Amino acid sequence: MVGADICGFGSNTTEELCRRWIQLGAFYPFARDHSDKSSVRQELYVWESVARSARKALGLRYRLPYFYTLMYEAHVKGTPIARPLFFLPTRCGGSRNQYPVPGRERSYGVTCAATRGSLRGSLLPGGRWFNLFNYSENVVAAAPGKYVALDAPEDSINVHIRGGNVLIMQEGAMTTRAARETAFELLVAFDGAGSATGEVFLDDGDVVEMAGEDLSQWSLVKFTSSFQGGRPTVKGEVVNGTYASANNFKVKKMTFLGVEMQAAGKMAAMSINTDAAEKKAAVTISCRGERFGVVEVNGLSQLIGEDFELMFV
Repeated sequence: MVGADICGFGSNTTEELCRRWIQLGAFYPFARDHSDKSSVRQELYVWESVARSARKALGLRYRLPYFYTLMYEAHVKGTPIARPLFFLPTRCGGSRNQYPVPGRERSYGVTCAATRGSLRGSLLPGGRWFNLFNYSENVVAAAPGKYVALDAPEDSINVHIRGGNVLIMQEGAMTTRAARETAFELLVAFDGAGSATGEVFLDDGDVVEMAGEDLSQWSLVKFTSSFQGGRPTVKGEVVNGTYASANNFKVKKMTFLGVEMQAAGKMAAMSINTDAAEKKAAVTISCRGERFGVVEVNGLSQLIGEDFELMFV
């Protein structure tokens, strides 16, 4: 649990510094705007551009129960939540303006504009990276050890999901408690081999011990996905589903990234099997993008607290 005082603690901040800092700080494990009492006011609503950036960055953070899953991983393995780039199994140098928020070798990356007036950033390579603010805008990385230049608009920070991830998300809300009660979405970002994995840890956020002996207080679900023969499959393996089942947690939507446009177009004509009884889900699939399509599947009602396999047929 670490994070700097967003916008700075001592002396006076500026609008640009505060705007860029909240874009980055929203993804700190511990995020707060805090300053010395003698400095100028720096609440995030003081400047409209800062407020706009805060709504965008914090809005994404509140949609990511993945952060809480990383707390669980830190609890059981001791691995830090925000890690330096050398934690990734790829040849890359030490850039001070970016860091991966990881899940073992899987990760999404946060890249900030660290120089005053800068509208450029960079992203470490070693796979496919997709923009979490705009799924249609994708980055296909070059050879390992090189960097890709990125635009850094004033109101946004670069947050990318790396191909090979299954990231669980929820709808936005004004508080974490309210967000926990919204529907779940699986964001599947395929790597070059057409595979992706991920997991989610769930409890009420108040229980003292994570994954304690009382199985009714928590759930852990692992996801795997593959794209073979133009047909993706998503599986959920439940380590303990008691808490998720008791709270009727469901996946209502799936989004697939990294699907070639030709294959994405064919998927739009497919239906989905959601369980062993081969019940078909009423789904709507839309494809958009240039090289890669974004395939969205809505109208699902898949329980998280039980093993499942979703298949396009």
